[in-house]
Formats: sequence, C-alpha cells, structure tokens
Amino acid sequence: MERWRTSRHRRGPVVRKILRAVEAVRTVYVVSVLSVALSLAGILLYTLYYPSNIVLFEAFVWLIEAVSFAGVAVAFKIASSRALFYRARYEVLRIEALASALIGFIGLVITLIIIYRSMTGGHETTPAILSLYPLASAAASYILEGILHSRLRTLELRLVSLQVIASKLRYDVIVEVAGGLAILLSNMLHNPVAEEALILLIGAYILYGLAGITYSNILYLIGPGPARHREEIRERIRRELSLRGYKARNIRVEVYGTFSEAEVWVELGGETPLSRAHREALTIAKTLVHNVPELLRVVVITVPARRKYYVRRGKG
Repeated sequence: MERWRTSRHRRGPVVRKILRAVEAVRTVYVVSVLSVALSLAGILLYTLYYPSNIVLFEAFVWLIEAVSFAGVAVAFKIASSRALFYRARYEVLRIEALASALIGFIGLVITLIIIYRSMTGGHETTPAILSLYPLASAAASYILEGILHSRLRTLELRLVSLQVIASKLRYDVIVEVAGGLAILLSNMLHNPVAEEALILLIGAYILYGLAGITYSNILYLIGPGPARHREEIRERIRRELSLRGYKARNIRVEVYGTFSEAEVWVELGGETPLSRAHREALTIAKTLVHNVPELLRVVVITVPARRKYYVRRGKG
C-alpha cells in the first residue's frame, strides 16, 4: 500500500489526466449504446423486412462507431489500472490506436464486399417506408454529435478517438439524409437507379473515411505519430517555455493517441551551476506536464545558450 501511495503521489498530474480521460469516456457511453441499438435495428430491418443495401450500409456505419467506442473504453481502462502506475510503459496506450486501426481495416474489407454485392446482384426499389431508417439515423447523428462536442469542449484533453467519432457523426448526417431521399426518389421514379448511385457514393465516402482513420492510427502505432499532431504539441511547449523566459533549442514529441511524451532541450546561461540547471530542468518538466494536457512524460535537457562571436576587423 505504501508503494501505491508513493507512486500515486509522484505521478499525481499524470494520474489525474488519465482518470479525467476515463471519466470523459464514461460520460459518452450513451452514444455507444445508442449506436448498437440503431445498428441492430438496421440489421433486423434488412434480414426480416427487406434486404436493402442502403439500410445495411447505415447499420454497418453505426456498428463501426459502437465498436470504436469499445476500443476507446478498453484503452483507458488499461491506462487507469494499477499496472500502469507501477512503472509500466505508457506505450500501452497505443492499444487505442491498435483498436481503431483494426476497426478501420475490417470496415474497408466489409464495405468493398457490400459494394460488390450491390453492383453484381439484382436489386429492386426499396419500400418507401424504409426511408424512415436513414432519416432517423440522420437525426440521431446530429443529436449525438452535439452531445459529444459539448462534452469535449469542457475538457482540457484532446481525446483523439472521440474527436474523430464526433466529426464523423457530423458528416454522417449528410449521407444519411441522402440515403433517405434516394429511397423516396427511387419510389417516385419506380427505378432503383437512384439507390444504386447513392450506394456507390456512400461506399466511396465510407472507404475514404476509414482509409484516413486507418492511416492515422497506423502512424500512431509504428512511429512518433502524425506530423500535424506532433507540431501542435510542440507549439504548446514553445508557448509555455516562452511565457517563462526559456528558449527551446530542440523539441522531440512522440504521440501514441490521446497522450504523448516529449524530449525538450532548453537553453540556459553558460555560467549556470550544474545543481541549479538540474533543479530548473525538473521545474520545467513538471510545468509542461501540468500545463500541456496531452503530455504524460517530459525529459528536459539543459544546454548552454548559444553565443554570437564578433571578429573585429583591423585596417589593412
């Protein structure tokens, strides 16, 4: 028990960040539950009422979002476990990226299969009543996107997975409204061509979104992370150092999803005693971990400030 207290006291800001993220994920479980319910509703309509490919697509989109939330929940459950606090590597949080990458890859394969089936098999006009499913899905996406963004605005942390899902819900509204209108248009024209054209468009949209999600999460897994995300964190570090009168010579950032680590080279005066430089490095590291929400660990290396030397030129 004493070891637990010591570890928790030493990593207080880090532990609080992880637990704050876990609490944020818990508050949006309602989105995951509703996503599962809407996905099951679509699958039941497809299997028991009419095998509409548009309905199947919509059900599949909801299923991906529900599973994505499950991956986030697992990641932060591991992060909040005592195993992490007992000096486990923070790279365990890459499980968030691993889950998202696997979901994205599986989604790509299934989407291609659905597109192939819809284009090669015979297709009739979907009953007009089924247009209510994509239209209701659009209303649900709009409401859930608002819930997620209102929750994310109250957080200091940039929860990568939740932001991706929230943004995806916004674009889903457009696709779902188009799906409902395509079914109604096909019934008005008595021709399924409108549905078939929309299936291709929805399929292209899903493939594009899943490819982007998969690519970003692979970068989190195999390297320091997406360049844009790392540059955002570097800029926050520079801003914090500048406010305190320090200059960074070099900043290296490694991102593994929501959280990240950094190595910062800070310039100090050349006459600074070693003991003082050590104290300042510790203070800077604690300040950055406290003020930059994504950072879990910072290594600060103090180096002598660069001096400019001027050579006086003589006559002749």
